[in-house]
Formats: sequence, structure tokens, C-alpha cells
Amino acid sequence: MIVKIINGKNIQNFDIDKDTLILGRSSGCDIQVDSQFVSREHLEISKNYYGDIFIKDISSNNWVSYNNEQIEKNEAVQYFAFAVLVLPGDFVVEIITSADENSSENRSLTEFTGSTSKTFRNKETTLADIDKQMDEKLKMATLNASIVSTQKSSNSRRKLIPIFLIVIAVGVGFVLMKGKELSPPPPTKVETKTKEKEIKKPIQKNEIKAVKKPVKSDYDKIREMQKKYNCNNSFLKRICLTVLYSRGKTEGVFREGQTLYIVKDRNQRLEMLFKGSPEKIAGIKNHSSANKIIAGEKILFPQFLEELEGQKIYTVKIIVTDGISKKMKIVDRYTIETAFYRRYETEDYKNAYLEISKSLNINSFQRNLGRFISKD
Repeated sequence: MIVKIINGKNIQNFDIDKDTLILGRSSGCDIQVDSQFVSREHLEISKNYYGDIFIKDISSNNWVSYNNEQIEKNEAVQYFAFAVLVLPGDFVVEIITSADENSSENRSLTEFTGSTSKTFRNKETTLADIDKQMDEKLKMATLNASIVSTQKSSNSRRKLIPIFLIVIAVGVGFVLMKGKELSPPPPTKVETKTKEKEIKKPIQKNEIKAVKKPVKSDYDKIREMQKKYNCNNSFLKRICLTVLYSRGKTEGVFREGQTLYIVKDRNQRLEMLFKGSPEKIAGIKNHSSANKIIAGEKILFPQFLEELEGQKIYTVKIIVTDGISKKMKIVDRYTIETAFYRRYETEDYKNAYLEISKSLNINSFQRNLGRFISKD
């Protein structure tokens, strides 16, 4: 069994004569992958009596992606070469079992096509000559038919001209004789005014009713979300206390399936981030990345995203609002995938927000974290 590990431009080949082998970070594995993203014992690859390949995720808190889907833990799944097998850290795994057979089949196919190419060429030449003759006969028949049809149509037009002139003369005479009877009397001014009044008024009312459509304001949308807030649930309560510390009146958290929604008040989060410093708040408030920084605060912390993934929450939606009461408005919406925590370190998060809070320096944030927050 040949196993190929691909990570960017780095490719490793392992030829192991075993029916069952273990892949992981540990030195005791049959195939060792030196990466912090891979578990000590991560993937089991096995071959049955018939040569079929099966894969199994034997990691405890990690994942294995096959055909763009995560496979169940400790469940054997049959492997086919057309589907992509991926491990954390962008490691692509390819399993090859019958390379010699494939190459022999390719050779035999080449020999077969080479031996028969002359015969097919002769047949193609004969058929081409026949097709050429048939095309020439068809063109001549079409030309003759078009000439005959043209002569017939011109003769029929000459016969119809006198009949057409007679019909026109009769029609004109009839109109002149009955002109007075056909023309209706002109309507009086009073009648036209009353008709206009009767017709125009209902049409205008109906048009106004059709145009009017209820449009929800940002205030109505935020009020609808507030009805879903659930900070009393044990898990969501902890999120409210950590992510929305010193929670504002319009802020809250709720869950819908595998998505977590977090509503953040822009002014409240800036107050907490800069500890009420007016100079720093004024310095960052109008910056183009200010709302993205507010959205990522506390949420991009790797341990927090890992905990959400453990609760089967795979997407976080952040709604950033501004204003109070009926003047509330939604200023931005963002999305963060929980799996992103594997792509950066805890120190990257800490350093980025430390530089922002101390000196309004956002370079570290844009370099290490900004790309993991997508704007809706």
C-alpha cells in the first residue's frame, strides 16, 4: 500500500506492506506527520481481503475531512481515489494500491489503438468521398427547387394585382357613403368632466394602495432579535458574561441550529475596550476597521471558538449596532467560522488587541486576524 502525504509543495511517499496502518503525530505510528494540527493517533487506513481501502477517524478532539465532509468518529468509511482526503493543517492524503495494474492497462490500450489506426483511416477516407458527392447533389436539387418556386410566386402575384385594386376601390366608396353614420357625435364638456371624475379617483386610490409596502426599519429588526435573546441558558449565559461583559441594553446572544448570533453595541464595546478613554475612542471610532475590531473582540480567542465547535456551533454571526431607542441602526454584519482557531495562535490574538488598546496600532490585527472575519 502506497500512501502519499501532500502539504503545499512538500510531498512524502510511504510504501508500507501492511493491511492496517496508523497515521499520526506520534513516533510510534506507521506514518508520522510532524505537525501540531495532527493528533498523536489520527487516522487508521486498512485494506480487506478484496483489496478495498477503508479509513477511520481515531482522533479524540480532531477531525478528518473526506469528500468535503467530516467523517464520524471511529466509523470505517470506504476510500475511493476520486474523493479528497484532508487532515487539519492542509495535509492531503492519497492512497494508492494498484499502480502496476494501471500502468499495464495503459500500455495495452496504447498497443490496441496503434494497431487499428490504419484501418480506421482507410474507412474515414472512403466515407468522406461519399459525403462530398452527396453534398454536391443536394446543393443542385435545392437550387433547382428555388428557381421553380420563384417563377410560380411571381406569376401568382401578377394575377392578384387586379383583384386587390377592385377591393380597395369598393372599400373607399363604402366609407365615403357611410361617413356621416360612422362618425359619433362629439361629447359635451360636462360629460367628459364627470367621466374623468368618476374614472380618475378610484384609479388613483388603487395605485396608492398597491405602491404602499411595509418596510422594516433597523429598529424593528433589532427588536425582533431582542425577543430571541437567551442569556439565562447555562451555556449562553457564560457567553454573555465573557463576550458581552458589562452588557448594554441592546446587546444579547441567541442560537439557531449550528449558528450563534451575537448583537454588539458599537459605543458600549469601545467604552469597554479602551476603558472609557475619550481620546482613544475618538481616534479609532471613524477608522474603516473599527467595526471589524469590535466584531472580533473576545470571539476570535482560539479557546472560545474551540469550545463553540465542541457545542456543534460552526458559524458565528455578529451584528454591530449604533444608537439607542428608535434611532437604533445596524451598521455592519460579520461572519466568523469556528474552525478558524486552528490557523493562528493564542498569542496572535493577545498581541493584536493589546496593541490596539494601548497605542491604537492595528497592524498586528490586520496581519494575523483580519482575514478570518468576513463582512456579510
